[in-house]
Amino acid sequence: MVNFVGRRQELAALERELQKVAAGAGGERPGRCVMLRGRRRVGKSRLVERFVERSGVPFLFFAATGASPGNDLARLARDAQASTLPLARLVAAARPESWDAAFDVLAAALPADRASVLVIDEVPYLVDADGAFEGMLQRAWDRVLETKPVLLVLIGSDLSMMEALNTYGRPFHQRGREMVLGPLNPAEVGRMLGLEPAEAFDAALVTGGLPLICAEWPHGAGLWDFLDEALNDPVSALLVSAERSLAAEFPPQAQARTVLAAIGSGERTFTNIARAAGGSGPHHCSARWSCSRRSGSSPRSCPCPRGRRRTDATGWRTPTCGSGCTFWAPPWRRSSGDGAI
Repeated sequence: MVNFVGRRQELAALERELQKVAAGAGGERPGRCVMLRGRRRVGKSRLVERFVERSGVPFLFFAATGASPGNDLARLARDAQASTLPLARLVAAARPESWDAAFDVLAAALPADRASVLVIDEVPYLVDADGAFEGMLQRAWDRVLETKPVLLVLIGSDLSMMEALNTYGRPFHQRGREMVLGPLNPAEVGRMLGLEPAEAFDAALVTGGLPLICAEWPHGAGLWDFLDEALNDPVSALLVSAERSLAAEFPPQAQARTVLAAIGSGERTFTNIARAAGGSGPHHCSARWSCSRRSGSSPRSCPCPRGRRRTDATGWRTPTCGSGCTFWAPPWRRSSGDGAI
């Protein structure tokens, strides 16, 4: 089993936030909020688990499932029973039927005389179309949660949605401090895999620093030994992660070999790579990039038959044009009509 390694700066940042909460206990508004985002499988949940385990303070760790509001509220009650909050039984006994009521009960269960941590994982699963959850979260934070010495940690893998939660005009604007978790750096990869510096750089480049892939690298093994094993295993994390990344960003008919061949032949833009790989590139409306700078209709009501809502870990946006046609643009294509990779 691979031990937890690295993330010293991130752990230190969370510890500083908790210290500020503890220092403000007894004050008017000692509560603080951290909004942690990062791509899937980069280790966000494990980082926060490690943090709360070593913090020594009461905590509740809740992970949303996205099944339905009722199921998530029932899961909250079960997670509360397994938490270390001294009054966690209040959440299970109350059986709240809405998040508005759940936040009130959670606030009552949090200690008033010492610091605690409340973690809500997979926040994007809870965000609804009309923004009701964001409004309830904002009300609960302003009215009750911030008055308690609690560190609220909101975690999400939908990069664009988590970033949007803290933007101007949204209910939770400027109430949380944003924190982005990236992949493991070469030094952390080297310590995790028992490799020398040069080999650690190779491993970081091959694995992308993703803990999921690094966990399958035999301790101390060389690059080619790992590749020989991973590439011959159809369910290895290296192959599965690569296939899903390509499937998320290129047309279904594009094959991994043709995509890599296009990149190797010198193509450097998304559209040209997709075209060389057998597709026609991403769908654009007639207004092309200018429409991303306008305020259009909701992507959920887009009349275009090719428009489809997508909120995955790739960090893609869903801008809309004046006519309501939704098209897809990844973050690295925000400033030009055909951004380079």
